Amino acid sequence: MRGWPATIAGFASRLLDGVVCALLLVIVLITLAQVAARYLFGSSFIWSEELTRLLHVWMVMLAAVKASHMRIEFLKDRLGRAGQMALDVVAGAVSLAVLAIMVRYAASLAAFTAGDRYTGLDLSVMYVFLAVVAGGSLWGLAIVVRGSAMLRR
Repeated sequence: MRGWPATIAGFASRLLDGVVCALLLVIVLITLAQVAARYLFGSSFIWSEELTRLLHVWMVMLAAVKASHMRIEFLKDRLGRAGQMALDVVAGAVSLAVLAIMVRYAASLAAFTAGDRYTGLDLSVMYVFLAVVAGGSLWGLAIVVRGSAMLRR
């Protein structure tokens, strides 16, 4: 990628890294505060476990967008350049199909659980499913961007 698409992709990548790092930092700080409160003051925050779990789901789904996913290159290494590109296109299409199913059902679950509340948080349970919608959508976009860059080479 060159020009403004590369600039936008680079900015989005750095922004995503920053958000994931911030989520990890918040999770660590909440966990440390919870442990300190429990051992130093004999009391704990009733909301901390639920919030760290929710933030963890968001962090994992957003980090998955940039992760290098496990692949077995046995077959691909034995193909020529055209065969490798075809295999990458098929893998991308299958990934997009799985992500579309995942996002669709996560959106349905978000709508279904919109009225449900966490016990310790005054927050809807739907936000855990919205993490899958957001992460899966961004992941699909990343697959399309990487795939189109690969095909232009």
